[in-house]
Amino acid sequence: MKEPRDSSLAAIQTRARAIATTIVARDRDGVTDPAPLRELAALGLLAAPAPGEAAALCEAMIELGAGSGDAGLALAWAAHTLGCALPIARLADPRLRARLLPRLEAGALVGAWAHRDAVGSVTRARRGVGGYVLEGRKAWVVNGPIADVLLVTAITDDDRDELSAFVVERGAPGLCCGPRLAVAGARTCGIAELRLEGVHASEDSMIGAPGDGRALVLPLVHRWQRGCQLAPWLGLLQAAVADVTRRARAPGERARPRAASQSTPARVADMRLQLALCERMLARGAWQLDHHEADAERDLVAARLFVGDAIEALAREAQRLCAPGSCAPGDPLERLARDAPFADLLGHDRDTLRSILAGALLGLG
Repeated sequence: MKEPRDSSLAAIQTRARAIATTIVARDRDGVTDPAPLRELAALGLLAAPAPGEAAALCEAMIELGAGSGDAGLALAWAAHTLGCALPIARLADPRLRARLLPRLEAGALVGAWAHRDAVGSVTRARRGVGGYVLEGRKAWVVNGPIADVLLVTAITDDDRDELSAFVVERGAPGLCCGPRLAVAGARTCGIAELRLEGVHASEDSMIGAPGDGRALVLPLVHRWQRGCQLAPWLGLLQAAVADVTRRARAPGERARPRAASQSTPARVADMRLQLALCERMLARGAWQLDHHEADAERDLVAARLFVGDAIEALAREAQRLCAPGSCAPGDPLERLARDAPFADLLGHDRDTLRSILAGALLGLG
């Protein structure tokens, strides 16, 4: 992450509040507006993070999530910055990097991470004249409807299960983005299926060498996703827990928790305790990522699992603590309950993460 033009707490809070003024309408209408994402460029948050910047990046994104209330923006940011700008900055051909990275970091181009194959499809890249020809379908591509630059993974050798990564730009012949998916949560973020029908990718559009998709690109992206992707969601949780606490104390609050219940104070206390554990685990994971600790990979997976589970659990509990039906559409707690299942849309699912963690703990590789 390059030095932001204005990364002060006040600047982040100001931009977050501005984004929050339109979140209800954008969520209600399912609007994919690239403007909030591009506004992050002024804070340096669209720039690929450099080694040693994980903790600072998390701190900034927590503040942004807490102030903006925009879960769709959290997803869009992760796909653009961690899934696209980061591997281009670290691993791409210098000419490709010089041409695309400054515009990605300035928000002039929107990036996307296209890794997950659609059910029943395997994306392949076969050798062609001057490069490769890509065929396949990618599911749940965050930023797909508005992306200018997509980082696409494809099998380049079936026998060796060789995975490679390519930069594909908007308008490439054969690149088709399906309609924006109608989803219950993260509705401010555009998500779509991507179809690649004979898309030509030049030699210098490959990130690294053949096979580096699994050897270099995925480890890089997954490491930073596990360390930083949930930071804005932690900010959303902080705002929700503060909201529940405020409503419990405010007589006459329309969506006030049942404060007369003996269990309510204890449940609020439990929420705050779980939130504190999330903050601790995310901060430790980011510190380990910055300092290349020996157990960083294991602990990053553990943090991603714990915080991912907590996002859904705390979002449900926050809504449940308020009187049933009192969290009307547009209420922050109602919106967060819908958004929470999308927190780990990018990266490995939780069952896979549990297998990875179990393998690390039991020495299974």
